[in-house]
Amino acid sequence: KYISRAIARRSATICNALEKYNKMAPLQIPPRPILNYAEVVGYATLGEFTLLKYSCHDLLAKPWAVPETREMSAKYFKLVRSHEEITRLNVEIGHLDAWVEYDDKKMLEVIKMLVADDPPSLLAAELRKQYSVHHRINNAHHCRLHKIRQLKGYSGPIPVMQHDFAEEGQDDEGSGDPEENDELGDKASCLEDTISCIR
Repeated sequence: KYISRAIARRSATICNALEKYNKMAPLQIPPRPILNYAEVVGYATLGEFTLLKYSCHDLLAKPWAVPETREMSAKYFKLVRSHEEITRLNVEIGHLDAWVEYDDKKMLEVIKMLVADDPPSLLAAELRKQYSVHHRINNAHHCRLHKIRQLKGYSGPIPVMQHDFAEEGQDDEGSGDPEENDELGDKASCLEDTISCIR
């Protein structure tokens, strides 16, 4: 109830201001365009609110006073920002790639160290299970990063060591796609860990 009253009051205020403006607009030198209520209510920013600009005659001669020029400027700066974003993403792709490699290698090193110290280690078996899951996830990341690098407009560095997705995907999951057969891979890993603990 209160909201509808406030909206009605504001609408009435805008209508009164618009009515006064429309009476004075043709008398200006040069004459100003007549505005309707729907057009004024549709203005999203103060930059589009033409009424404010008419208070100073010199401003209307400026290039940024033309709506088309403002729109083109906004699009230009969005394009500039997008190029900056591409540069930043090229760096992020390299960081993610390096982290995925490090994660795989570090986990394997820890597993080998535990097995060397205590061959029937339950901790090593648990880490193998964790590694199996992490390795599949990391393969999915490698696959996506590889697809990004194959895109037509990719401008980042290509790594010297290319990851072999097909072989690892087949070894781990029985399929070339590292994102498929997760449940089967988990069961195989569980079975392998159980057998290694029994020995």
